Amino acid sequence: MSTCLTYVLHGEPLTSAPQLESILRRHTKATLGQLLKALREKVDLHPAFDTRFERFLESRNIIAHRLHDVPCGLDLHSDEGRSRLKAFLLLFMEDGEVLSMVFLGLLRGWSQQVGIELPGAPHATPAMLDHIDANVVPHLNTLLRTKRQDTDGNSIGPDH
Repeated sequence: MSTCLTYVLHGEPLTSAPQLESILRRHTKATLGQLLKALREKVDLHPAFDTRFERFLESRNIIAHRLHDVPCGLDLHSDEGRSRLKAFLLLFMEDGEVLSMVFLGLLRGWSQQVGIELPGAPHATPAMLDHIDANVVPHLNTLLRTKRQDTDGNSIGPDH
């Protein structure tokens, strides 16, 4: 996600090494909340994608900071608690997979547009990349729409 904000969605052409370093500093240690906020400023998110991203962010924060005191009882001390915890974690993993696919698709589409060959990654098999190219990249304009701006540079909604 950070890579997409750094390179794909930063909104200005890269013209110098200092500019690139500044962009990298801005996004390298960004939290998921900061990344979501920056993404919302740059593009209009499809409501279902926005909801999924928001849920993923909240779930991540629950896991990282307060899993032990979640009101619905995500605990290991009862069958019911373990069942809720399992469902919670499975949804979190599904959301993470979808977000990863969308951002990898965005990065792949951008790299093809600007003529950059992305190196293969050990976690991205050829079959997975083929799936992303066939099933994710064609839908990116629906999930992440460029914001239109009025003559003063203010966002006026999705670009249709």
